[in-house]
Amino acid sequence: MAADRHALLVATGHYEHPDLRLLRSPTRDAEGLAAVLQDPLIGDFEVGTVVDGRHDEVARAIEVFFRDRRRDDLLLLHLSCHGVKNDSGELHFATADTDPRLLASTSVPAAFLHTQMSRCRARSIVLLLDCCYSGAFLPGAKGDTTVHVRDELAGHGRVVITATNRTEYAWEGRHVTAQQPEHSRFTGAVVEGLRTGEADRDGDGLIGVHDLYDHVYEELRAAGVAQRPQMWLEVERQVVVARSVRPQQQRQQRQQRQRTPEPVLSPEPLPSPEPRHERPAAPQSPTPEPP
Repeated sequence: MAADRHALLVATGHYEHPDLRLLRSPTRDAEGLAAVLQDPLIGDFEVGTVVDGRHDEVARAIEVFFRDRRRDDLLLLHLSCHGVKNDSGELHFATADTDPRLLASTSVPAAFLHTQMSRCRARSIVLLLDCCYSGAFLPGAKGDTTVHVRDELAGHGRVVITATNRTEYAWEGRHVTAQQPEHSRFTGAVVEGLRTGEADRDGDGLIGVHDLYDHVYEELRAAGVAQRPQMWLEVERQVVVARSVRPQQQRQQRQQRQRTPEPVLSPEPLPSPEPRHERPAAPQSPTPEPP
């Protein structure tokens, strides 16, 4: 049986507690990312979304998402929300009903997410964290503004890309308004890289996780954004997130120049993760910026 491609997008922008400010980007992030991921010419994912869910709804969606998968399936989870640390430095993902004083019972702990991923049979899991404090995903980074969790984040068959390596707060676009909400800087770069094919860094027609990370990192750096994405991975196989639309556009341009209609072909299926025989991949991350 062919491998399946599943994505779950969790976006929380509205919060009941006054200490958690309104975020206008998450809903826009989910809409834009869903569009490119479920496009059969780009991501070809089956996409589910949870927008402004309560903690029990989000936790249930995550648990269901990681259950009953096959080894060769590709799973992608995107979180766009506030990340809140408790007194011990443990990260919790904020939901609509989160009370910062009662994180254990009103949020989704990062430890819960780790448990679900560890129990999952799929050997290729991509986790995109686009939230304040996303760099401090695992318990262990206590109160430090710089994140030191590379070793703890690495998990077999897992790729984790965070929006920042620091506990930064300003992560939304500069001109986010109720009338014209924008993507967050990180997810905006992801969406545009996939939509335009710019993230196909090596020009092979496929966008792997290394391509995507390099594209997002360089886009934020070139824009002068004071946040540095981080990536940790422990995979022994190629993980392809999407096709590049560039070859398709080039073929259309050739057809227009030739003025000769060519048969329209269905896109080739995206490759299932395949073992890389040369050597196992080790956890990687860019050199941290000085604090």
